[in-house]
Amino acid sequence: MPGDGRAAGTVAISPLTDLDPHRKLEHPNAQKCALFPRRAVPVLSTLIERAERIDDRYEPVPSPVDLDMTGMPPALIQTGSEEMTFIDAETMAYRLAAAGVPTELQVWEKQVHVFQAAASLVPEGSRAVARIGRFVRSLDMV
Repeated sequence: MPGDGRAAGTVAISPLTDLDPHRKLEHPNAQKCALFPRRAVPVLSTLIERAERIDDRYEPVPSPVDLDMTGMPPALIQTGSEEMTFIDAETMAYRLAAAGVPTELQVWEKQVHVFQAAASLVPEGSRAVARIGRFVRSLDMV
């Protein structure tokens, strides 16, 4: 409901939503991703584990894909078809939709991780940012 302090929608660009590295390492994109190489996945997992051990007052961080998605606002997820986190974006979109959340997954062919950051240089990045703008403008906001 607008005005109740909730986000009207969410936009995720090349999201890291599954902290378990196994699906990423088993996916064909583990050999394709130009910006997030296969060898980076275990390093990222180690950094997350170390961060969780810094202060034992906190519980381990759950993967967003494992949380209850019920009641989440509409979501737009953009990912490149060849990036390491493609499987994260796909899994998150599936789980949001299964929870009844209006979700659009946009897969941009042969694009790298966060290609939207190069919108002034890459035509696909410019088009992706424009689609994000259309999504945000379509939300029911107060």
